[in-house]
Amino acid sequence: MKKIFFITVIIFAFQFYFIDTCTAQWQSDVMICNDTGVSYTSFNNSKCIAASNDTVIVFWQTQYNGWWAVYSKRSYDGGVSWMDSVEIKRTPLIHYTNPAACYSNGRFYVVYAGHNTNVNVYYLSAGFSTDGGVTWEERNVFTSDSFIKDKPSIVADANYVHVACWVYMSPSSSVIKYKRSTNSGLSFGDESAWSTVSTTPDNPSITCSGSNVMVAYQESSTGKYEIIYCRSTNYGLGWGGFEMIATGPEYRGFPSIAASGSHIYIFWQDSKYGNSDILCRRSTNLGTSWIGEVRLTTHSSNQRRPSVTAIGTNVHAVWKMTGTARKFII
Repeated sequence: MKKIFFITVIIFAFQFYFIDTCTAQWQSDVMICNDTGVSYTSFNNSKCIAASNDTVIVFWQTQYNGWWAVYSKRSYDGGVSWMDSVEIKRTPLIHYTNPAACYSNGRFYVVYAGHNTNVNVYYLSAGFSTDGGVTWEERNVFTSDSFIKDKPSIVADANYVHVACWVYMSPSSSVIKYKRSTNSGLSFGDESAWSTVSTTPDNPSITCSGSNVMVAYQESSTGKYEIIYCRSTNYGLGWGGFEMIATGPEYRGFPSIAASGSHIYIFWQDSKYGNSDILCRRSTNLGTSWIGEVRLTTHSSNQRRPSVTAIGTNVHAVWKMTGTARKFII
């Protein structure tokens, strides 16, 4: 018997500079995908929707005949009506999963993981569209090998496209890897990777502000779980400024990062108060220093997998709440 999950949508807006009362009106929900196969957005918390003015493109993965494929759907009137689905990538014997998307400088971008089961190799590919999502050109980001490449996150600004992903090499060894494009996604180079011998990094989230590129990710080692921040000040060419945002014996993970000017915001799920809550920290100087953490939820149910964006002084976040009777609320 097929399980049915009821989904409700709630968006939270935060003002870190002043307190105000605001109201918003939401339109009726629209079914984007009604395939006969199983469909998901992303298993991690990567953003899989991109918009420019009234053009909105949504990405998801759907399973056909046992193989995962990536699809998109676009709207040219701000989400009122939607065009037919576009097949981004589907090939027998290959799984394509976990799409992440962004927009910059007249181009929509999507990055996704690939697993060729015929020869058991993994890779990461990116696509870009210059015609509002009608057609897509594919480029290789990380080449094929036996190491699992998954959970990509992408951000773009002008001609720069930045991609971070998780690479699994063994049960005790994984890294966060980064690559960039300096020519609007035509090619990718300048690879970086980081982790420490005693930790296992996971779930990267990437953002940028001008020449500054920032990544947040989680690390785990014996007896503690941490949220880590790092930064590049030269468009991703070199990395430093590693900062521990949160640490402790309780589980914490799935960070999401957003930037607006010199202000950086990191949200994550944290079990330090018993149930899983959403916590956040912010910096007003591109991560040079950080203001103390803020607990955003106090529900008796579990709050998980936040996703955050920032526009000016407004910060918007969405997350999943797991209640009783297998009910999931977003």
